[in-house]
Amino acid sequence: MTNKQIKSYALIKLRGSWGNSIAITLTFLAIILLAILGSYLLHLFYNSPGISLFIAVPSKTLQITLSVIFHLAFYMIFIMIGYTFLREIIDIKNGRLFNTSRNRIMSYKKLFVKVSIIPHLVKLGVTFMCAIPGLLAFDAITSLTEKTYEKTLTLFVLLFFMMSVLIVLLSIYLVLNSIVCLHLLPVIIMHNPLIPLSQAISMSFKKAEGNRLRIISFHLSFLKYLPVCLFLYPIIIVFPYYVMSDLILVEDILGKELATDTFLDVFVEKEN
Repeated sequence: MTNKQIKSYALIKLRGSWGNSIAITLTFLAIILLAILGSYLLHLFYNSPGISLFIAVPSKTLQITLSVIFHLAFYMIFIMIGYTFLREIIDIKNGRLFNTSRNRIMSYKKLFVKVSIIPHLVKLGVTFMCAIPGLLAFDAITSLTEKTYEKTLTLFVLLFFMMSVLIVLLSIYLVLNSIVCLHLLPVIIMHNPLIPLSQAISMSFKKAEGNRLRIISFHLSFLKYLPVCLFLYPIIIVFPYYVMSDLILVEDILGKELATDTFLDVFVEKEN
């Protein structure tokens, strides 16, 4: 399907379900705002001049430790909420009651942590591994640039500089490629929670082969909505529309790989 056909199909799937889509979008946005507010309040707590008069402020090391734990906890919650939102959109698309999936998720949080957090951490890990050579090469470029002001530029230094630039460009390509390819991973996991992670990652890269430009052009087509999303009311319409369209795109790319949806079956097995 073309981008235009995908967006038209998304509107058809959202027809009659806008109320539910807007409700879960508001919940998702509320979690984000709560995380931002909590982070800001924590910052004010530790930096308020008069707080030490009433409450013993912990040491700087303990402050940093608590802050890291606090932000990691919110980050994990944010990821789980994001995957829950995706699952609910999948149910809306398939004409199911999304409350069923949400209730199962709430009943088996430990299982859902494994289903959502671990794949997300793997995505970050793969992307970071692709970025490491570029970061090291960029540091080498910075050092070489400083040295050229101190002494004459030699042929060896010039070759090393050019090689470092090449590595940076290659690393940027690998990072972008991993982001685009692993974009398929959450949908695969939300359809088949028990699929081996290595198989899901392999499937993501395999199915994204030849569809990278299609995925990129699809997301670029939504950039025109960014200005209106600065306001609350448009974003609660645009966000579910974007997620539904993206879901249809990914399912179209995966094709027969998503012939069955075993999410509820997996959680029913755990329930029994």
